[in-house]
Amino acid sequence: MLQVLAAGALLLSPAQAFADFSPSLATESFNATVEAVSGLSTVLTEQNGEVERNSRHHEVYFDMNVDGQSQGRIRVELFDDVPIGSQRFMDLAEGHEGISYQLSKVDVIAPTYIRVSELPRLSYSASDTAKIAGGDTVEQLEVELQDARHMHDKQGLVSLIVKDSRPRQVKERLVAYQGKLVTVQEQQGSIPNGSGFVITTAAAPDLDATNLVVGRVVGGMDVVEAISQLPSVKANTGSPFFKVAKLAGDKRADVAEKGFGRPFRRVVIAQSGII
Repeated sequence: MLQVLAAGALLLSPAQAFADFSPSLATESFNATVEAVSGLSTVLTEQNGEVERNSRHHEVYFDMNVDGQSQGRIRVELFDDVPIGSQRFMDLAEGHEGISYQLSKVDVIAPTYIRVSELPRLSYSASDTAKIAGGDTVEQLEVELQDARHMHDKQGLVSLIVKDSRPRQVKERLVAYQGKLVTVQEQQGSIPNGSGFVITTAAAPDLDATNLVVGRVVGGMDVVEAISQLPSVKANTGSPFFKVAKLAGDKRADVAEKGFGRPFRRVVIAQSGII
């Protein structure tokens, strides 16, 4: 403050300098500076239709229920070097624009991770565009996945599902084209929308090609492990009947495969938010 007054004294007389000085204004200015520097407020900026939210918050929580009974809280710290993915995850945990992880189910319990199902939609209606980081598509997440700095090399890592781990089935059908019947091929099913996520219970390098690591569990890993021990549908991929059915293109094998790892108990996120 002495330096500021000294600089002002070069232009003003001492009487003028102190006459213009207001303690209340100086206090307000100081408080505003502290608030801006410490990041206590959330800043919203708009660039090319993409909303960026810069926040001091870097942790989210999930309160888990099993068959309607509280299982405990999972706390996740988000990584700063995955800006789009981390902000997207935070937006969905918070319920930005009303779209959140609340009541989402754990739909797969695998040997190295548990998976939370993706949200059916990222906006209220088909005509709306998603207001969460990254928008309606996974394009920006794919860019971050290509330059991924975090691998699935230990337990407790949290990652968004960006790509499908299995190739999508192709179905042929006849359509009329210029007075003739022609065969066209269509991919079945839908691609991930970048909202489903997993929490690793061990190293899972097979996820590195499809999932973007956005954070790590910093509290409640015992809750994750308890969920991972719940009974689930056994992955019977070693069965000779399953192998033959897959090779033959039997749809029943595909249906059975989708059910592998599904828990027999209802595991849901009862509540989620920002810490």
